[in-house]
Amino acid sequence: MSPNNLPVRGPIPSLPSTEVGGAADLAYAVPVEEREGINWARVLHALRRHKWMVLAATALGTALGLAATRFVSPLYRAESTVWVDASRRSTPDFNRGPVRVEQFLQPEGYVDLLKSYQVLDAVVHDLNLFLELKNPADSSALKSLRLRDQYVPGEYRLAISSNGKSYTLLTEEGTEIEHGTVGDSIGRRLGMAWAPGASALPGGRKIDFRLDAPRDAASRLSRRLQVSMDPDGSFLRVELAGENPRRITEIVNAVITQYVKVATSLKKEKLVQLTATLDDQLNFWRDKVQDAEGKFQRYRTATITLPGDRPTGATATDPVMSQFYQVQVERDQVKRDRESIERLLSQTAR
Repeated sequence: MSPNNLPVRGPIPSLPSTEVGGAADLAYAVPVEEREGINWARVLHALRRHKWMVLAATALGTALGLAATRFVSPLYRAESTVWVDASRRSTPDFNRGPVRVEQFLQPEGYVDLLKSYQVLDAVVHDLNLFLELKNPADSSALKSLRLRDQYVPGEYRLAISSNGKSYTLLTEEGTEIEHGTVGDSIGRRLGMAWAPGASALPGGRKIDFRLDAPRDAASRLSRRLQVSMDPDGSFLRVELAGENPRRITEIVNAVITQYVKVATSLKKEKLVQLTATLDDQLNFWRDKVQDAEGKFQRYRTATITLPGDRPTGATATDPVMSQFYQVQVERDQVKRDRESIERLLSQTAR
């Protein structure tokens, strides 16, 4: 063995120090499970270490939130509740008696009535829901537009000249349909009844719009409406969501107004029919009763002279029967007087 391979005696180099410096680092090194509650020192230490990442994430989230508020439109909801008269359904004895009156509609029938075309078609025509605009600012110019019985659905563009004196109606492809002076009726060939004033059509303006079939617009409105009935069948709730709060409120109010109008008309018609039916039944049974009373009076007259047949109860108060009995008594008295006179005459003749 070579003596050069033996370890050299001398001072041993010092090992790296294992002392932990600072109270915060010591607190950070203590395991969480050995402490009670939240280790706030550890949390603050982590925030200090990653403060730039936290600030960047906060700034990015704030920027995205501000951008979303500018590009995403808020959604509003309009609600309305209608009270339905359920007094007949709540009365247990309302359907008893010889004449039974059925209730106007079942609870689910009120929902179907509100979403029926008889209600929604009128709302579509009154509020121009068959009309769709690419720019909501053009609603004032198209507010007076109405449709005739026959019209041509489609997408159109109304272009006003730069001087504001003439207009041109174009199709979606740019084909000219008609040309005229501002103030005249527009789209008569297409079934439109529309004559906006010059103030509503400034020079250089272009209006893009689309005409749909009213029944298609009513179907879309029916799908958008959320209608529900409470379990007792006393309240009908209507909801409509949209981006324009004023517009959806106007639609809900129109639907409720038309619904009440149609329901009132149908209920009135049903009451008229019911009244006529009850009148027919009353007249029929009145004739039956009068016929039966006549037969009874004739029977009483025919059997009045039978033994033991004397007026009792309500019959004694009848003036006809009272006079009949009085005449019968007088006749019997006259008969007895006659028999007495004849007997006396026979005895005198002897």
